[in-house]
Amino acid sequence: MRHYHLEHFAADPPAAAFFAAVTEGRVRLVNPPAALLVQSKAALAIAWGLAERGRIFTHTVREAILRTWLPTYADLPTDRREYVGKPIFGREGKGVHFLQGDTSAPSDPAMVYQERVALPLVEYTLANGSAGRGHAVYTCFVVDGEPSAIALRVGAPITDALARFLPIAESA
Repeated sequence: MRHYHLEHFAADPPAAAFFAAVTEGRVRLVNPPAALLVQSKAALAIAWGLAERGRIFTHTVREAILRTWLPTYADLPTDRREYVGKPIFGREGKGVHFLQGDTSAPSDPAMVYQERVALPLVEYTLANGSAGRGHAVYTCFVVDGEPSAIALRVGAPITDALARFLPIAESA
């Protein structure tokens, strides 16, 4: 099993047998079951709230969260700034929408609200010579505290399943 969406387990009868097999040691997981918890974007909102209030995290971790994460909330802020509403178990852009923080808009418990940052528009050329352009999302992977790789996905203003995963390379 490479990746299975956490929200599917509740409605999937074989899930109980699978977790029993994990508990009994008949199936081994690369990631521990607790890693499934962070599939929920609600974890981002909880961690952001704790960091914002100075709770739980060390000073160094708190500062890193506040410096590198986008502010994420369980309730839509009322400050009239731009936010992105995201389903807590969403992926590939499904159900994502742009909105303003507004007192008249009710919060949806199945959503988180993340501060909107406009994605840069980039142009690219593929190995076959075809060119394109789109909105870019950059991700840095960290292993043992050290940057190990950079990923680039390019697509629509809301990154979806049609976004291209592009290698980053220097021209020869």
